[in-house]
Amino acid sequence: MKLLYSWIDSFLVDRKIQLAFDNRTSIKTDIQIGIQQDSPISPILFLIYIRNLFQDLESRGISYINNIDLVASSESIEKNCKILKKATIRIFEKGADNLIQFDPEKTELIHFHSKKNIDKNINIYFSENYLVEAKPAVK
Repeated sequence: MKLLYSWIDSFLVDRKIQLAFDNRTSIKTDIQIGIQQDSPISPILFLIYIRNLFQDLESRGISYINNIDLVASSESIEKNCKILKKATIRIFEKGADNLIQFDPEKTELIHFHSKKNIDKNINIYFSENYLVEAKPAVK
């Protein structure tokens, strides 16, 4: 455990930043917070930090690097939407409690269904101002 702590600590201490604009360079300044975004430890610590977000959900949470997917499976798209809405609201709330911010603009929805003639354009309304529209393809 001490080795793990030392390894993590090595990414977080003795860091400096220096800015350069218009052929001018600032002095080096110590950085006390955050993790460098392209650091190899960033996705690992992110996954450790969010691991409790997916507990007690009807849907399954799948995470890759800093992307989270929620998967719901039931007998209807409408029920899937209810499951996903409940799970998303809970994750956003738990995230806020743990100082995790999610970008609602990056939320995407796609339905997979084996039946023909099913409306796959059922959207999820999280509130008056927050609608996630179903798409035929997502990134």
